[in-house]
Amino acid sequence: MELPSSEWINFGNIVIGIGTFALAIVLGATGIVSARKARKIHIADKRQEWVSSFRNYISEVLTLQNHHSLIIENCSVEELEVLLKDLNMASNKIRFMFDSSDERRDRLEVLFADISKDFANKNYRDLQKKQYQIIKITDEIISKQRKKIVELDDTEPII
Repeated sequence: MELPSSEWINFGNIVIGIGTFALAIVLGATGIVSARKARKIHIADKRQEWVSSFRNYISEVLTLQNHHSLIIENCSVEELEVLLKDLNMASNKIRFMFDSSDERRDRLEVLFADISKDFANKNYRDLQKKQYQIIKITDEIISKQRKKIVELDDTEPII
């Protein structure tokens, strides 16, 4: 039994419709997967920018602290004021990179405050030990963020 040509056309239209629908589903799923991956890559890029800024600010603070301990005996009051202002600004940059409830921020603030008190008392004996603690906290933070970057982990906010 042979089908009339109008039925072949109807059958062809149905096949084309089903094919178009299947293609739309495949393209939609591909678009969703691609968008999710693009979002993860975007977050990883932002996380990397945050890590780079954090590393630079920590380096700036440690450098200013060391500079302070080296020149304190031979500097003018104006030079000391500029140095302390720069040190305070660099410390604040780090402070505001974290959420206020983040315990790592609190640990860094305590160390910064202790070093500032030591500077006020001209006590440089424990500077290296406290700076080493800052470096340990920094390494811990950067290590965790780097792992999230490599794994394209977007489960937590950047910080």
